[in-house]
Amino acid sequence: MARLNIEPEPFLDWDEVDGMVKRGHEVGAHTMTHPVMAKLTAAEIEEEVGESGRLLRARFGGVPHFAWPFGHFRHFHPAGPGLVFGAGFESCASGTRGCHVVGVPKGEDLCIRRDLISLDEPVSQHLYFWARNARLATAGTNHWPQEWPTA
Repeated sequence: MARLNIEPEPFLDWDEVDGMVKRGHEVGAHTMTHPVMAKLTAAEIEEEVGESGRLLRARFGGVPHFAWPFGHFRHFHPAGPGLVFGAGFESCASGTRGCHVVGVPKGEDLCIRRDLISLDEPVSQHLYFWARNARLATAGTNHWPQEWPTA
């Protein structure tokens, strides 16, 4: 499959983010320095998560959502969910493929799974993963990894 050669867009500046919020977009936090959180201590995670939340809340008010950098469980830390919710976030999203099924837990018990959608991939590829995610979903995939302490 040929890949499109697209140059990355520069990061948004505050005025552009303000404009998006005014048009109804919701802002979520993602740490201050984009680290691999699995390599950090709990204190460092708390600082990364807490400071990103404080900065965004000071500018936009409520910022209920957090997603960790790189998105896979190997990039996060078992203490991460508790620290994220302790910093006042209402949700914590992974970048791990998945689908939620009936009985989705609320708040700290829910580990949000999501798919990356890339415009340079065919729609058939996205349809394949969505169908696969739905077929493999169980009540267990709504939660954090079993070996992690509960948030």
